[in-house]
Amino acid sequence: MNLQTPVASPSVDATVLKFTMASSKVNAGPYTLPSPTNLPYVPSLSALCLMTLARYPDQIDMGNLRLNYRQPTDDDDYDLLRSLIPFLDDPGFNWALVDPRLWVTLVSIYDGLPPLFRSYTVPLSDPHLPMLQRPSTPHFSLITILELPGCRELTDTSIVELKQLHSLFAVDFSETRLSSQGFKVLARTVLWDEHGQPKGPWGLRIFRCRNCKAIDDAILPHLSAFPLLFALDLRGTRCHSKTFLPTFQPAPEDQHSLYHPTPLYAIVDPLRSRESMFSSPNVFVLRINALYYAPTTADRPPTHKRPVEDVCVTFNPRSSEYVVQSSASLTKEPPRKRFRRRRTGFHNHHDCDCIDCARTPAGLDPQWALQNEIAGQEMMSQAAEQRLASFYGITPSGEGISRRYTSQPHEYPSSDTQSSDSDRLLMLYRPHPPWNVFADLRPPAATTPAAPAPEVAVPKRRTAEMANFAEQILEKRRKLQQDMAPSSALSAPVLPSNPFRKKPKDPVEASAPQVPLPETPSPRPLKPIMSIATPVLPKGVAPTSGSISKLRQKKSGAFNWTQWGKKS
Repeated sequence: MNLQTPVASPSVDATVLKFTMASSKVNAGPYTLPSPTNLPYVPSLSALCLMTLARYPDQIDMGNLRLNYRQPTDDDDYDLLRSLIPFLDDPGFNWALVDPRLWVTLVSIYDGLPPLFRSYTVPLSDPHLPMLQRPSTPHFSLITILELPGCRELTDTSIVELKQLHSLFAVDFSETRLSSQGFKVLARTVLWDEHGQPKGPWGLRIFRCRNCKAIDDAILPHLSAFPLLFALDLRGTRCHSKTFLPTFQPAPEDQHSLYHPTPLYAIVDPLRSRESMFSSPNVFVLRINALYYAPTTADRPPTHKRPVEDVCVTFNPRSSEYVVQSSASLTKEPPRKRFRRRRTGFHNHHDCDCIDCARTPAGLDPQWALQNEIAGQEMMSQAAEQRLASFYGITPSGEGISRRYTSQPHEYPSSDTQSSDSDRLLMLYRPHPPWNVFADLRPPAATTPAAPAPEVAVPKRRTAEMANFAEQILEKRRKLQQDMAPSSALSAPVLPSNPFRKKPKDPVEASAPQVPLPETPSPRPLKPIMSIATPVLPKGVAPTSGSISKLRQKKSGAFNWTQWGKKS
């Protein structure tokens, strides 16, 4: 993870901002150095499988199954851990020489590991850090502690990179430039995946932002994004304790160990005994307390030491001070522009009565006077910078300065600092929610709220011109309607309301050109019906004369058509 923020720089086009990122090259971890080739044991099949599996720790899914580590009873017995980590028994053992993927693989599979495996320290820039975020189960809990007090790289923009810390448990962002907007950005990284499981730093329980001057009460609406949060350290901010009532109360005396100056890694052991604090009593800690790895010997540039030659030490007979300089520089005449003299050339200030020589203390060479003057100016400049930083409240305290390298851990004072009553009210606390509270949470319904109308900044003059243009268009439309009204009244005749009258065609359809129907090809040429001869019926089919007369008699007997319509 990289917390560097892009820096805007001017470009050729004034309307385009050019953003550049700092060099992303980071120091490689010490575990990448060549490992010893002499192994204490012949690698077993289990060791070879674990070495292969350690390259993909995010693919480990054993469900509720856990393996038990059997510690050897004799020094000559085979030990699985020592076959994987040959230098595990060294007095100066350092976890930085062990691949973090191997560590998380072992703690994800085995129970009964030595207490040495309870914690692992890694910087934020480690490329394998997202793979180390293993989900907690009823038989295994992995939490991440992030300690970056006084970190300059942590801003409202770069805090979004913490979205990959899915097992984040406690953070310390004290004395940083973080504001309420940055806390809002962090809250928005808590999302739901396609399987209905939360992702992001949703498991955050302890949040420290002591002496963050840009944080105020605006963080209250965003606390609901972290349902397990129960400890807030807002001392030195612009927040008010009454704003967080009744959800958060001032912390009681027996809970002050959860707050500064107690280190975050030191509060995990007391919390193990609390019921439902973790998903399992088998808790492992991934600690992040730096941004980068310390440079290794191979990464450091070679230093060429120059031998000490032609050096002399000049002692002042009238004081305990001395000057170390080259003998070659003693023969050179000091530049004349350094000293203000009323007389030309160099002269002895003991025999001179000028003002400059009178101000010089007796027995003090002009070169010593110049050095004292420069030292005084530097001290005044440093004091002015300290006063300016103290006025704006951005001076970090010595106990909370973040380190860039893991090799330089944080230093916390042994005794608590004296804080006022108003500061103690901002040590907020509530009873810790149980771990299984997230089981009752459901992803919000997918609703698409209506997007608000965008607010466009338009000058008043432009708004007036647009209003006049709209009035002109409306006026032209009214005149057009008035001109068309008389002609349409004369040309439109009044038609009777006949229900059987065909409806007039649609003007659009009437104006459309008539498209002739496609002619179907006929196999024979058409002939008039009068030119066709009457077909002759075959013999035996033609009706006889007797049947025709009977038909006529039967038809005329039914109704007298000749007498119909005549008067009787």
